[in-house]
Amino acid sequence: PDLNTLEFFNGNEWKQFTYNQGQSGRMVLGGGVVPSHSNVIQYLNINTFGNSQDFGDLTLARSNIASCSSSTRGIWAGGAAGTYFDRIEYVTIASAGNSIDFGNLSTANRAYIGATSSSTRGIFGGGYQSSPLPASTVNIIDYIEIGTLGDALNFGDLFSGRYSAGAVSNGVRAVWGGGNTPNKSVIDFVNIAAKSNSVFFGDLTAARRNNSGGAFSNNVRGIFSGGQIPAFFFF
Repeated sequence: PDLNTLEFFNGNEWKQFTYNQGQSGRMVLGGGVVPSHSNVIQYLNINTFGNSQDFGDLTLARSNIASCSSSTRGIWAGGAAGTYFDRIEYVTIASAGNSIDFGNLSTANRAYIGATSSSTRGIFGGGYQSSPLPASTVNIIDYIEIGTLGDALNFGDLFSGRYSAGAVSNGVRAVWGGGNTPNKSVIDFVNIAAKSNSVFFGDLTAARRNNSGGAFSNNVRGIFSGGQIPAFFFF
């Protein structure tokens, strides 16, 4: 049967192979608190051991930033440093340098967003916004086309509004798990190519937040690890 795979003939039989265009094996990290808010961007090569190296600087020093990427661009959005921000910025992953302004989130001043992406589209779900007042948790999903500069656009709404949710993607679906207001166990998803509200997927084994750093996936399986259950303070 035709499995829609790439193949070559080695003289005896047809063999399948995978071609990954533009994937450098480079991981890029930006921002954080060390102990003050940082604008430092660092990178490392995932397939070799070694310390991270300096890449450049973000346009704003802050923590609790949402991040996603295509195979060529790394994106940061929102974040907090005493106040919250709506800025989106980017770097070209293959070449070191300072980040460049990309646009703005669809809502002002937002942090603790669950972000993930396909090869072309970045998705930002939920978060906590400081304006307009009163400050509140949001259920907003917005998106960008990573290859085209501009402001984020409305995509739909999360099944359950929350902040500090983990987010993963297989390139087709974006999936959020956990979060706060109060602690959530809910998992919901959208199809990245089609704007819509998210749909209930299931539940985590325990209600928790702050598991975005422990959320990762391949094109088959998503993993949500770690998190926090006790009281939590904004930074």
